[in-house]
Amino acid sequence: MTTALAAGALLAAALAVDTGSQRTGGTAQGRVRPPAVLECAPERLTAYIGVVTRFSRERDRTILEIRTDWDTTEQVVIAHEADGPERWFLLRAKPFGPDGWKAIESAPGQLRQGIRASAWICEGGKNPLVDWNPAAEPPPPGR
Repeated sequence: MTTALAAGALLAAALAVDTGSQRTGGTAQGRVRPPAVLECAPERLTAYIGVVTRFSRERDRTILEIRTDWDTTEQVVIAHEADGPERWFLLRAKPFGPDGWKAIESAPGQLRQGIRASAWICEGGKNPLVDWNPAAEPPPPGR
């Protein structure tokens, strides 16, 4: 088996693992599936899925640090124009939209505590696609 085929098989096996947590883009019997909008061959795709431990929005880039479900810490950098990173963001596998920031930030530039995300990185220099998965808001008191 060639190195490329071996790497592809290893990635496919890793993506088939049920993490017991976020499953981006839907599932098929516990398989983690990339979002449908992602145009990348599976053998060229890496996913970092876990809790975002660091978040920094700058004028021309946004940086995330993810503590993955596999106990690694990964840095994800999204290069963008001054208009922001929103075109590379999803919210629960749907377009990020105008209310996306409210769902992931407690205040501008302050990410909500314990927020989860899946960063999908396609080999070849394209920007990662980040699918945010914030926890559901707690029910109002008395319910």
